[in-house]
Amino acid sequence: MYQLTLAGGRVHLNIRRADGSWTGARVTDQGPVSAVAAAVAPNGFFFQMTLTGGRVHVNIRHPNGAWDGAKVTDQGPVSAIAAAAGVNNELHQLTLAGGKVHLNTRHGNGAWSGARVTDQGPVSAVAAAAGPQGLHQITLSAGRAFHNLRRTDGSWTGARIFDDNGHLFAIAAGCNISSGNLHIATMIP
Repeated sequence: MYQLTLAGGRVHLNIRRADGSWTGARVTDQGPVSAVAAAVAPNGFFFQMTLTGGRVHVNIRHPNGAWDGAKVTDQGPVSAIAAAAGVNNELHQLTLAGGKVHLNTRHGNGAWSGARVTDQGPVSAVAAAAGPQGLHQITLSAGRAFHNLRRTDGSWTGARIFDDNGHLFAIAAGCNISSGNLHIATMIP
């Protein structure tokens, strides 16, 4: 398990080993960083995504512990980020810019798809998770939560409201890569 912590604009990474022990938090980005997102692919690659000055950076940690070094993947201006790793070792990078959600996918061979708008908005927050069914895109708009699934064939189900609370302001999501069970957490004031 990888734990990212954002403190004072710096990113700290702590890794839980299979025996339950922890490596201890180490700084992986000096910042200033305003947001973090992360995903782990089935092949063991860890993707650390950071938001700095409206620009998105991705740093890849290989299973042997080597890092590629942060590379800009979106010039922005971006206000929020989310990440998910798919069953084919791809990274799904979701960004929020001007109330619209953009998806850029890094394939297992390292090639990027190019950013495409997947939600015209207005969206205030975005979360992502991936499982055997595909990519789950969770968004907030006017305090309500929406779910849209990008199937493995690239088609979308279309966004559907799953929480009509009207006061939601934060979301997070995770998916069991084996069973496909999707877990979503929402926050109200």
